[in-house]
Amino acid sequence: METIIRSVKEVYQELPDTFHIWTLIKKTRRKAHRHYVTDGTITRQLRRLRDRGLINYEMLDHNKAIYKKL
Repeated sequence: METIIRSVKEVYQELPDTFHIWTLIKKTRRKAHRHYVTDGTITRQLRRLRDRGLINYEMLDHNKAIYKKL
């Protein structure tokens, strides 16, 4: 699981200030070399990183899953 957390954090830092969650998910799978990881696992790790204060974001559009870094 540590590989997924690290990959999510790295991909998040590489993304532009506004991004689509599917971009983060696809790039995380590629970076981690784990194409079978579920979407929910990746988004859960994203929330954990935010809860720990390591990243910060808000959801701009719930229907389109567009996020903005803070």
